[in-house]
Amino acid sequence: MEQRSGPVRRRRTAKACDRCHRQKLKCDSARPCLLCVHSGSQCEATRNDPPAAASARTPRQRRSAKKVPDVSSSRKNIPSSIPVHPRNITTPTHQVENQQPSANVSTLGFARQVFNEAETNLSLTRGVLPGDTGASRTVNSTWTFKELQMPPDELAWAAIDAYFSRMHWLLGLVHESSFRSNAKRVLDSASWERQDKHTVLLFLAVVALGLKVAITDPAWPGNPMLNFLGLNGCDLVEAFVSEIRLHLLDPMDDPSIESVQVYMLLSSLYGYHDSPSFAWTLARMAINGAIYLELNKAVSTDENNVLAQVRHHTWNNIVILDTYTSIIYGRPMSNAAFARLHVIRNPEELRMDPAILSIPAIRDVCENSSAHYFYNAQFRLYSLIRDNLSRNAQIKSSNDQGMDRFEAAARCASESETLLKQWTNEVPSIYRLSTWFQGNRWEDFEQSLRDLPPKIKEQGQLIILQAASLQITYDNALILVHQPLLESRTDATPWPDSMAIPLQKSLHSALEAAIRISRFPTHPFRNQFSVSFIFFHLFTAGVMLCLVPPIQPFGSSAQEAKAGVVRIIRMCREMRDKDRTARHTEQVLIELLKVTTMREMNSALGLTGNAENITTVRDLAVHDRTHRPSQSFSRGQLSNFDDHVDSNAAELPKTPSSAPQYPRLLGQSYHSDPMSESAGITTDPGVDESTVLLQNQAFQHTDQTFGSFGKSMLSFLFSDQPRDWNMEDMLAPHSEVQGTSFYE
Repeated sequence: MEQRSGPVRRRRTAKACDRCHRQKLKCDSARPCLLCVHSGSQCEATRNDPPAAASARTPRQRRSAKKVPDVSSSRKNIPSSIPVHPRNITTPTHQVENQQPSANVSTLGFARQVFNEAETNLSLTRGVLPGDTGASRTVNSTWTFKELQMPPDELAWAAIDAYFSRMHWLLGLVHESSFRSNAKRVLDSASWERQDKHTVLLFLAVVALGLKVAITDPAWPGNPMLNFLGLNGCDLVEAFVSEIRLHLLDPMDDPSIESVQVYMLLSSLYGYHDSPSFAWTLARMAINGAIYLELNKAVSTDENNVLAQVRHHTWNNIVILDTYTSIIYGRPMSNAAFARLHVIRNPEELRMDPAILSIPAIRDVCENSSAHYFYNAQFRLYSLIRDNLSRNAQIKSSNDQGMDRFEAAARCASESETLLKQWTNEVPSIYRLSTWFQGNRWEDFEQSLRDLPPKIKEQGQLIILQAASLQITYDNALILVHQPLLESRTDATPWPDSMAIPLQKSLHSALEAAIRISRFPTHPFRNQFSVSFIFFHLFTAGVMLCLVPPIQPFGSSAQEAKAGVVRIIRMCREMRDKDRTARHTEQVLIELLKVTTMREMNSALGLTGNAENITTVRDLAVHDRTHRPSQSFSRGQLSNFDDHVDSNAAELPKTPSSAPQYPRLLGQSYHSDPMSESAGITTDPGVDESTVLLQNQAFQHTDQTFGSFGKSMLSFLFSDQPRDWNMEDMLAPHSEVQGTSFYE
């Protein structure tokens, strides 16, 4: 055993040798270094000196920047959808353990540090946990499809083209050029290595999604192929999905980015078109897989740039998926420590074609030449939505009661709306839908695109779709941030006078957003996968608009709100044969409009459910401080009612489909908006007593709307057999409605 005369002082060096750098060990300034001498290894330093900016970073920053986890190791025949440099390749068992923990503590990492295996160059603790057999499941065995009979290659390529032109623009989930290269290898073989299953399943998922979105479009080039082959498009989609389900658990044994992408795509498919419960399970599998792979960690851009961008895109979409499923299902979101979004850089594949940038209609509003601005704006918007959901969840779980909880919800709604409006100022002009409605810009742009090649024309049209998707997501976010405050009236606690003002302000902001959504141009999304996403937002807006008629019976705001619901119903009717969400949204809103009209009449006549409701209304009224002996109103109490009735109040305004109405958009003034007229939702505390009483008498409608139709929408939305609506239950008084919060 070597004897040491005393402790050896080791001097750190700014440039470690290759071995110490690779194993992240402390190196000496002298060559050979002490660790290389002990291990008998050759001590060399062949790397270039780091740049000055990198040298100025702290050791922690340098260590974190050097870690690029490999998610596609040991792939032989088929490369990953992300090119991987040889220097990044590790074995599957080392994939996660070599990364630093972010917000967690690793028992295995603690054991490794105690054992000091990096110093001893041994690996007794590396790669296994107690109970792990250590056997690799990805043995070099071949596999084939169990049931699927692959269609001709031409049909598969047509489906892939449909995916990238009709769905990819919204998610940016996969790297197109790498995926197409892998797809060719999949189609060229009838069997594959076991470790290539992730890539093959991703291929199947993309083809299935492309088929699903394209088979209803008569202009899709794949439909003539289906007819010639005698194949049913829906059956073919089911065959692809069924084959994926036969191998669904295999990717979780050795997770990769591809497996996370597979679960995300399947969750989108099932969520809008089949089973919401299974979609929820798939979403959780995708989220857990992404956390296991630590995709939330930033990757240094000096490494493989494609790998970094796909990791960042995938993680950001995971955060969106987690937020969106929380909105739909009302379930808690994942740990906020893992919700940090990555900033998308400016990769080559996201840059706009110069031919588009030279079009006069776009030249003066295009401050950038890359679609990464759209993705960053989208991710930022969902981050704001997520923050609002988290704050509201904390408010609901707090011990605050009565007015304290209401004031907290009011602050949350007001501050969230302020942040959302600040976000609108950050959105580039080219991705503002209002930009395209200035003058004839949209028409001029479409005219200029006609002379360009199909691929460039498609890229130009996607810019408008991206701008429109940001607009409707923003408007829906405004409804979401104010919805908890509107739901706060479920408690029967006596409210002070100050409650009416923030409540009316929230209702005013939410209804403005709902009116804009009711005028949203849905036709450009007709053959896009996101059409279901659009109609779910239309459903939310329709429910919100149904709150107005009982609050302002037969006033101009009530007429505009009912006209908005009718517009949404007509848009749904046009798409009902193409999209299940549109069909079911139409059915729900028709029934809800009937109920709303009946409640509007009852509100105008002063017909409330029972005396208990009058007590609640009296507590909310700004100036009504006296006990009223009867549920009905005298003519004197309705002295100002005529001021709120339009001359054409008896006739529901009609919006011809041939005269499209465009929404009032980001940053525009709302002074001309019908919701801002004197008959609209007022925020003036000095309004006449009987007027406020009429408004507050109908606020119980909020509880019934969100309770009866909010949570039940999921089971109804995805069911082929519509439920039987009980009109007596829907017309029941407020005290008899067993409604629950949309978020509960």
